Amino acid sequence: FRIQMISSAEDIAAKRLQKIAEYIKSSPEYHRIFPWVKFDPSKPNNAHALNVVREGQLGGMTGSIDYSMAAYGYTSSEGQGSRCDVLIFDDICDEKNSCISPSTRKNLLGLVTSQWLPRAARPTQDEQPLKSRAGKIIAKKSIIAVIGTRFHEEDLYGFMMDSPEAYSTMIQGVSSDYGHLDTTIIGALDTPPHPTITKYRHYEPEPVNLDELAG
Repeated sequence: FRIQMISSAEDIAAKRLQKIAEYIKSSPEYHRIFPWVKFDPSKPNNAHALNVVREGQLGGMTGSIDYSMAAYGYTSSEGQGSRCDVLIFDDICDEKNSCISPSTRKNLLGLVTSQWLPRAARPTQDEQPLKSRAGKIIAKKSIIAVIGTRFHEEDLYGFMMDSPEAYSTMIQGVSSDYGHLDTTIIGALDTPPHPTITKYRHYEPEPVNLDELAG
């Protein structure tokens, strides 16, 4: 897959990508699960891009000019023109760009909708759906995942929640008695776009003993 990860700043995106590179390079657990994932020494592997050996066929991305994975701050122009199969927004909203400055909040939303969301590939009649290595169809179109903490009702997450026909949203927060996580899922529940949403649709976590955590 071609993956792009977008964060609130370039250095934060680079740290995320560095951690992923460390897993690919030296994690025994990762290698047991994904033994075929190896860096491609003939292509760039740096602070903002990773390339692994690709073995695609029937629409696979062996010859793609796009990185296996790239990470950018949301104001970056480097990702313009590239395409991806999986688009991840990881902590793209922070207090400064979503709460303190209304103009910056509006600018963030504008960049996401005009620059980054169009990077997610829309399959044409000739393109194949996303498949696992075993050939199982994972998704019939690109996957968009948004992860983060809300700072304002009109932030990016509010935009997603206002489009329930397009996005499924899982909201988690500490319960009023501070004993467990309250979980609510809204949007696209009849046809959830990803198995994770189905798994957590009726998620009821075990109560957390805060005294044990503190100890």
